[in-house]
Amino acid sequence: DVNNDYIKLFCRYTLGLLLNYSPASFADQADDCLKLASPEFYQQLHKKVETLKETVKKLHISNMFYPERIKVCRDEKRIEVMGIQRQYAQHSLVDEGTKKYEIRYDIIQGRFFLAGIKEIPSG
Repeated sequence: DVNNDYIKLFCRYTLGLLLNYSPASFADQADDCLKLASPEFYQQLHKKVETLKETVKKLHISNMFYPERIKVCRDEKRIEVMGIQRQYAQHSLVDEGTKKYEIRYDIIQGRFFLAGIKEIPSG
């Protein structure tokens, strides 16, 4: 079994790949993130990042996410992450605010796998 520090470490790494990017870096980072996807989640994530690659490139989107709180819910194999996110398009700030994400994960043979990720709407 793995400890919470290991889970948090991979959570931060996964969020860094998916939520801290520039138009030039996103495609490679998304491909790296796919390597962390569980077999059941791979196709869904692949489809989503392929669509995002086009959007990020076309609209010149950059994104930054600063995690402020990470809560591991081991019984449910999920992690809640709250932080500040800033998104730019063509070097202009288009979105800024507190965001909350839910990450689902699996530990298979001692290794972290991403099993789902979604933004949780505030309110």
